[in-house]
Amino acid sequence: MKEDVKQKILTSSNIIFGALIIIFSIIVMTFTVAAVITLLFILSIAIIIIGLARLVNAYANDELDTSGKIAKFITAIIALIFGVIVIVNTATSPTLTVEILIILVNSLLLIIGFVRIYIGLATKEYYKGYRGFLVLFGIVMIILSLLVFLSPTFDNTTSIIIVATTMLLSGIARFVLGIIGIKK
Repeated sequence: MKEDVKQKILTSSNIIFGALIIIFSIIVMTFTVAAVITLLFILSIAIIIIGLARLVNAYANDELDTSGKIAKFITAIIALIFGVIVIVNTATSPTLTVEILIILVNSLLLIIGFVRIYIGLATKEYYKGYRGFLVLFGIVMIILSLLVFLSPTFDNTTSIIIVATTMLLSGIARFVLGIIGIKK
């Protein structure tokens, strides 16, 4: 595939997937008192979109070294599996699914936070400012994810808002990458 076509695919997918992740995250943060099934369905779609976006990036982003591509590919597969698990559990046991969702999504976002830091530090082809942005967002994503895991006082609504905020950061990072592009 020609580099121009791959670059257009990468740019378009980053903008579209980033915007979708942002939109779904804001919907989840806004309507936390809405029906749990709706929230779970929206979050599972966002998780699947994150997985698809990471797959496209693993394939089309030639600026990533092999370890960066592998890291994106592995987290993409994890996201897709988690998304399917959430959809299936939502259909069969919505109450139990809330706790499972929080654990799964939070685990995924924790891993993505570490990958964002790694890519921000290791990928010299990105703009220096964007690399710093990735490291900062990775750190914040890790802190938010650890808050959800380590705070026994958070109820499900609080945990969902924090997880959705972490997803929002992931969407913003992807959208900004689509806008500014890959190369310096």
